[in-house]
Amino acid sequence: MTVLKQVRLSRRMTQLQVASLLGITKRMYQYLEASERFPSWKVAQRLEEVFKLPVGELLRQVEAKDERMVQ
Repeated sequence: MTVLKQVRLSRRMTQLQVASLLGITKRMYQYLEASERFPSWKVAQRLEEVFKLPVGELLRQVEAKDERMVQ
């Protein structure tokens, strides 16, 4: 899970809501949230504005508690 997803969920926002604020499609946002694509510079700036966090932090992966327990 990415920090991006955690932050979105903590703010009780849908993927569609965030995508609309960023000016991208829901599918593109899903790619970003899953770390399958990287945002353009413009979208990265909007991510920082929407979530008030540096984009590098937002796109970082977070280890799930369950994954750490299995290892």
